[in-house]
Amino acid sequence: MNLLTVDQILQYNREISDRYSLEHGVINPNILTSICEIPIRVFFGKEMFPSIYEKSASILESLIRFHPFLDGNKRTALESVCGFLFLNDYIFLLPLETPRFLVKIAQNPGQSEKENSALIKKISKWVSKYSAKMDDKERIVKVLMSHFHKLKFWFGLSRMPILRYVAGIYFYSRLQLKVYENTEIMEYGISNFIEHMMANTNRMVEKVKSNYKA
Repeated sequence: MNLLTVDQILQYNREISDRYSLEHGVINPNILTSICEIPIRVFFGKEMFPSIYEKSASILESLIRFHPFLDGNKRTALESVCGFLFLNDYIFLLPLETPRFLVKIAQNPGQSEKENSALIKKISKWVSKYSAKMDDKERIVKVLMSHFHKLKFWFGLSRMPILRYVAGIYFYSRLQLKVYENTEIMEYGISNFIEHMMANTNRMVEKVKSNYKA
């Protein structure tokens, strides 16, 4: 399994800071080293996070809650998870509730081992629900269909080839902007996050195009 490096996470944060004109800087560089090691932690000879989803969850949770950067921690956390999954031939098809879900992680006060374990389990389940192997055509279609179903756009899609499913998620992501324009999510200073999701979607489409033909 391919793991993220400190340099990769730093690069994600630099790109996000430049893209959204955020304050760039690392509060504690040592935390990043620890975060990169979390996915491969072993306890009494057993991996604490054996699945790729649990490893992804540990990355997302630690980057959001340890807050290693001056700004853009949530966006960097999501970018890092997408990057980690890509490194291991998975694609993360971001769902509509992504901004809210990340805010909930940041607001989670849990400090005990039991609370943290429950949070990792919840995040792992969420990542698993919206992820797929790059070569698993049926799974990609299933995840994308779950997105469209929420917007009642599912009718007639069974006759579409795979590229139309994947390209369609781009238009779905554009609707997210309107959905969140008037919600409290804006209070948390991540209004531009929706644009980031849209950009991520474009990259996903291009990567899938290189693996599938309509």
